[in-house]
Amino acid sequence: MLTDPQLRSRFLNIEMPPWRDDADLRVFLARLVQSLPLRRPSPVDSPALRRQIVARSSGLTWSICKAFERAAVLAITSGEERLDRAGLESEAVWRGLVAPGLAATARIRGMTGRIAATPSAAG
Repeated sequence: MLTDPQLRSRFLNIEMPPWRDDADLRVFLARLVQSLPLRRPSPVDSPALRRQIVARSSGLTWSICKAFERAAVLAITSGEERLDRAGLESEAVWRGLVAPGLAATARIRGMTGRIAATPSAAG
């Protein structure tokens, strides 16, 4: 949408705070796992894993989603068909998702996190 001036003029960007290890994150992760095409249940609801996800992603929605997508691909290609802690701790899953220094700089400015587009009043 950002590349199309007409679409961009119809929506406002709203900067949201980064995810924290709380009930909202727990629900988000549960729904994210349910949306993946895995054949077996994925035991990803642990406080330690949620803390790790927040730390590695800097709370950025895009990073979390991309990491879960990569972990799901690995789980499918390995035949495991489920996410687990070991898969989500893999360096291959997280490589390049948060640029060095970006998370710290953005956190200082308070501009990281969930970004949602909402219709503007002018639309």
